[in-house]
Amino acid sequence: MNILLTNDDGLAAEGIQAMLGFLEKNAAGANIFVVAPKSERSASGHAITLHKPVRAKEVEHAGRARLWSVSGTPADCVKLAVNAILPEKPDILLSGINAGFNLGTDVFYSGTVSAAIEGTIMGIPSLAISVGRGEGADYSAAAGVAFGVAGEILTRGLPAKVLLNLNFPPCPAGEFKGTMVTSMGIRHY
Repeated sequence: MNILLTNDDGLAAEGIQAMLGFLEKNAAGANIFVVAPKSERSASGHAITLHKPVRAKEVEHAGRARLWSVSGTPADCVKLAVNAILPEKPDILLSGINAGFNLGTDVFYSGTVSAAIEGTIMGIPSLAISVGRGEGADYSAAAGVAFGVAGEILTRGLPAKVLLNLNFPPCPAGEFKGTMVTSMGIRHY
């Protein structure tokens, strides 16, 4: 089993580190690859880099996962991971955990969702994960639920050209009450 983890907040972001820690403890036997921007690339949408080199550097890590820091966008990270870094196509792509919701039309601007879209385009079951900003935001609750959803995706599959976009309220793990399937709405600023 090969898991690709990416985001748009950068390799050092609290959310991706929480997801990575959860995967290293709970995804026994899985190969975990983290290929993420070296710095924040929020709201980069589905941009790809065409007119300058995209550089990837493997980063030392005490855990069992292998990590790369990439100079490009989240979509670049997925393209580079699948076409040059990973030994084979991943079984699932997890993008996040993003700091801030990706709701409604935000998904068109979101680097987090765009990384999941790129995975979907490449035929990889993909999941975008976000936690709303605010006091009490707990990435560990989102990591646990996302891990469970990823397991269901691996067991049941997803229809072609479909990805899941999970959003969690900023609350402590003990206050999380469950999940609900919704359709995408419109969000104005």
